[in-house]
Order: sequence, then structure tokens, then C-alpha cells
Amino acid sequence: MKKFIATLCAMALIFTIFTPAMANDGRGKLLEELILKAKSVIDIPQELTEFRSSMNTSKEGRTSCWLNWTNEETMPGKRIEISVQIDQDGFITSYSKYLDSIKYTGYVQIPEISKDQAKAKVDEFIDRVVPQIKGQIHWNYSHTSDGSYSFSGYRIINGIPAKFNNVNFRVNGTTAEVMDYYSNWDTSLTFPDSQDIVSIEKAKEAYESSMPLDLEYRINDEGNVYLQYTASRQFRGYYINAKTGEAEKGEPYYHYIGYERAQYMDMAAKSSMRAGLTPSEQKEVTHIDGAISVDEAEKKLRSIKGLDFGENYVLVVSDLYQVKNAYEKEPRYIISLSFEKAEDGLSHEDAKKKIADGEGVGHAYAQFDAMTGELISFSTYSYIPKTKEEAKFNKAESKDMVDEFVGKMTSDRFTKLKYIEEDNESPGYSYYRVENGAYFDFDGVTVSINPENKKINNYNLTWNKKVQIPGVENVIDSQSAHAAMFEQAKFNLEYILNKDEVVLVYKLSDELPNMLDAFTGKLIDGFGKPYDENENKAEYSDIEGHFSEAAVKELINVGVFLKGDTFEPDSNVLQKDFVSFLVKVGNYYYSRDNIEEIYNYLVNSEVMTQEEINPEGTVTREDAVKYVLRFLGYKKFAEIPGIFYCEFADIDQITPELFGYAAIAKGLGIINGSDGNFHPKALMTRGEMAVIIYNCLKTGVASQ
Repeated sequence: MKKFIATLCAMALIFTIFTPAMANDGRGKLLEELILKAKSVIDIPQELTEFRSSMNTSKEGRTSCWLNWTNEETMPGKRIEISVQIDQDGFITSYSKYLDSIKYTGYVQIPEISKDQAKAKVDEFIDRVVPQIKGQIHWNYSHTSDGSYSFSGYRIINGIPAKFNNVNFRVNGTTAEVMDYYSNWDTSLTFPDSQDIVSIEKAKEAYESSMPLDLEYRINDEGNVYLQYTASRQFRGYYINAKTGEAEKGEPYYHYIGYERAQYMDMAAKSSMRAGLTPSEQKEVTHIDGAISVDEAEKKLRSIKGLDFGENYVLVVSDLYQVKNAYEKEPRYIISLSFEKAEDGLSHEDAKKKIADGEGVGHAYAQFDAMTGELISFSTYSYIPKTKEEAKFNKAESKDMVDEFVGKMTSDRFTKLKYIEEDNESPGYSYYRVENGAYFDFDGVTVSINPENKKINNYNLTWNKKVQIPGVENVIDSQSAHAAMFEQAKFNLEYILNKDEVVLVYKLSDELPNMLDAFTGKLIDGFGKPYDENENKAEYSDIEGHFSEAAVKELINVGVFLKGDTFEPDSNVLQKDFVSFLVKVGNYYYSRDNIEEIYNYLVNSEVMTQEEINPEGTVTREDAVKYVLRFLGYKKFAEIPGIFYCEFADIDQITPELFGYAAIAKGLGIINGSDGNFHPKALMTRGEMAVIIYNCLKTGVASQ
């Protein structure tokens, strides 16, 4: 993936267009200087004899070069590629080294060097290659993936964060070499000092008075509605200027209603669902009693006044399908209509002929609730080149027309919609649903207008219906909510970049959720659960001196652990804990802590059978080895009868069909037993579980 992205960047730069007047402007000399600068700090092996470059000049007149060295080797596993991005002042903004010999597996890999050793390599790289950023980085994130360490940090100036400038590094955990470096860092910026600024107390007062927190309903995955306080929708992107103490607007903030919760499936997901239906099932869905027909839906669309739509749009595709939120008991049925557009001035029949001949000049798309006939969404786009000057647009002048349109489309619900102007230069309008004085999730309506003809070219309705809406009694007041937010979400000084100018501001931290439980005032996550900054960390108090201590700590480092303050290494492991631990070894993309999903995954992957599922049961040593090796892909091999030899003295106690698993585990060094015995029927402890999983990763068994 990294190579693919690098290639795209390279292509973009290669095709940068320069005018003939630039042909003799000293670019050759500049390229020579930058090549020599890069080679003075980065080792380019002599075998990398192939070289390419490209230049890009920004609208501000600054030039940067992309430099790429490769070898001539085409044999798999032999190719090497080094890429460098360097600006006209010699500041290196990115570096990557690609080795075709590095192979990635589907399992967690344990690095051979420590995190401290990897970080030392990053520091050494900074000293040598980009000393311009030395001493200005706050390291805020690190993790291990594919046997490599990744480090991320942002800029600190005068002890104040400037997070819009940041750096990322990746260090190979085997070779201890920096493989990737990327910076979004502007060395030419001027930062205002922190003298004569308003106090944080004054800034909090200004924030509270000018940017009230929103009381907001949200829906979790179970369909439960909860209440939270969160940063104001109306004042998104605002901050308190630390010099003046006034609320100011930053760069435009774009937000789309329904984005956080996609109520309706996208076309790809919908098609996947339909592909799983038999013809008879699809026919049944199509003829749901009470659903409007495609003809009725098309007539409804054509009857709606104010849409950027007309006779020159021809229906080409229609679908009837069902969608269902996870918390809904019954699905909803949607009719979608896709249209192609012919050029203006044609009759409907002539437009159909043009479309049939492949001469369309645009398209439109609409969705209706198939049971109620309500328009859910509409969008239109024309790709005819514009031949006239862009039409001027006055947002305020069109507001009454948009209000009238939305009122007709939403009927009695219009009284529950609150309009918020998010960008007065955009032809878009946003109306948010309000219940009991609180915003309701991200339900509402968004509309945009074609500036040329003042007609609606985009309309989207999101409205959750079958949910229980609790009252707002007993929520904490706004003043208490602000105090709790300032304390828990960290309201501090920070540099931001606004319209190419650095501004010193007071703002809430974006490293923590800006959401509070409306009743308790405690910080919550995006699912309404109490926020736990140690959610993805583990630090056990009961493993010191235990034989499994080293293995447990190494596994924690790569994200393989069970939640809790204690590990209980000598306790017999429950099957649900064993499988939860095991799946973290692989690239398991579902909820890694949802036991039902984990079991479904293991059954579908043939690691377990349905009959073997026993969440509260214990795990024997022979079953543990069986599950581990099946998870790593050894099932078919291990179950071949009569080909294995096993050195354990108690082989007669091993279940015959599991003999191959025990033999493989012994041969690969996953298990060693004790006193020459395997003890296959003994119950496995949590400490033993950690050791065998660690052995799989450390010995490379999981990489085969």
C-alpha cells in the first residue's frame, strides 16, 4: 500500500506541467544541488543505478523535488527503491525505503529490537537528515505493526503545541533501519510569542459565553438513545484568540448531516446484499405488498417543483432493496432511481434516443422510501463544460425558497428542524433535527443549490423513526457542563494555522473526545460509554517474577492482551478468554472483544466447530495446541493420520486425532512439556497460554 501511494505521488509530480518560459530558469542547477544535499545525509547504495526525478512549483512559487533511486534488479525479493522529497531550501520532507525482500504475514510479528532502540534510530535520523526539526517534537503516539515500530509527533514552539506541523516515522524491528519518514512541517512559518495573552480563566469565560455546548441525543449500535453535551455545531471551527480574548472563526468547517451514521447503505453494500438473494427471494422483495412502483416513484420525482431536473433526464436503472440498522427489528425498503441526462432543449423521446446512443451529458440519482413514497435523497450532476462566467450566488436571497422547499418535503417535521449556517459562501443549507430542545443525532436535511439556475441539485433526509427518546430532566446545567469539559477535555493554549497565518489560541484538545454524559458530566466515547484512556493498554500487577512475565510483556507491546489490571497467570484460562487472546494474533478486523463475533469468525475459519464452543469452559493443553495450529493454518496437515512421530513420553494419553497437532507443536518449539511429558489433558493456565502464543510469534511459526 505504501508503495502504491508513493507511486501515485510520483506520477502526480512527473506530470506537473511547466510553461516553456521556465525551461531555462536554473532548474537543472537546483536539481543538482538538491541531489547532492540528499546524498550528503542519506546513504544511496551504489547498486541503485536507476534514477528519476520530478519538480513541483507551488502557487506561492516554492519548488520541491521528488528523487527516486532503484536498482535494475527485476527478480522477486531483490528490488530496492529509495524515494526522497526535498524542498528548494534543502529541507527533506519525506523519505522511504522499499525492500521487495520484506514479506508481510497475516499475523502479528514481534520485533527483534526494543522500542527504545527503535526510538534511538529515529533520533539519529533526525540529527543526520532533518536537524531543522530537532528539539521541537512532542511524541504523542507509538505502536507496533508488522514487526515494525511507528512513531508520531507534533511540533512544539515556546512550549505550546502546533499540531498542524507533524512527523511520522517507521523503523524496521529486525534491521533497526528507518524505512519511512514523513513530515507536514513548514520551516518558514512565523509564530507569535505568548506574551500579553489573556488568562486561561478569561478564555474559559469567553468560550462559555460565545460558544455554548450543545445538548445532543445520540444513538448507539444497540439502538439505545443517550444524551450528551458536546462542542457547539453552530460554532465548529471557532476558537478563542489568546491575544484578544475574542471568539474567532477558523478555516471553514464542512459537515454533512447523517455522515456519522449512514442510515442507508451505499450502492456497493446494497449490491452485495442483493447478490446474496435467489431469484425467487428477489422477486418477493420486489413485490412487497404496499410498496410503491418504480413508475410511481418516477412520477413523484418529476412532480416535485424546484429540483434541478427535467424531461431531458431518462431513467436507466431502478432498484428495490432493503436496509436495516443493527438495532432495528424490521428492514426498510428503498427504491432507487438512476437517470442519465441529454443536452437541454430535447423532448423526452429525443433525450431517450440520445441516451441509448451513449450521448449523455450528466446524471441524477434519487432514493424513495418504498412504503411511504417519501423522497430520501436526490442529487444531480452535469459534466457539460461551462462556457459562461460563474453565476454569482447570494445565499440569503435563496434562504426563503429553500425553507419553503424543505417545509413541503418534511411536512409536519419542519417545526423540529433548526437551520444552522455553516458557511455563508457555500450554496449549501443544513437543517438539524431537535427533540426536547436537544439536537437528535445527526438527523435532519441538507440541501444545496445550483448557482446558475437557483434550483435544488442535492437533497438528503436522515430521520431515525423507531427509537425511544428519553426526556432531558435531570441533565446537568450548561455551566456545569462547561466546567467538566474544561477539566476533562483539556482546554489549553495551542497554535493553529488559519488562512496561512499562525494564530495563538485557547481551544479544547483534539486528542480527547469532546463529549460528556449529560447526566454525570463524565467524558464519554463516540458510543456513549465512559471514556477510558487506557482502553487499548494493559499493565498487570501480578506477573512480576512469573515464568510468563517476559512473554506477557512482549505480547502487550504488539497488542495481544486481555483487559484488566491483573493477568492471573496461574488461573485456568476460560475458553472465551483463550479465543479472545488468540484472535489478536491475526489481522482480525471485526470487534476484537465481541465474543459472539469472535466465535462466528473461528467457526467460519474452521478453527473450531459449533460443537466445540464452550465460552465458560476451561481449555486442555491438547485443545489449546489444536486451536492455535488451526488458527495458523496447519489443520489439513496436522490431521493426516499415520505420518507423525512425537517424542513425548505420555503420547498414549493424547487424543488420537490430535496426535499430529502435538507432534507439530513439539517440533516447531511451540511447546516443550515438562519432564518429557505433554500432559495433554491438563488444564492450561493463562500464563501457559501467553507462552505458547509468544513462542508461535517468536519462532516464526506464524510467519510460515
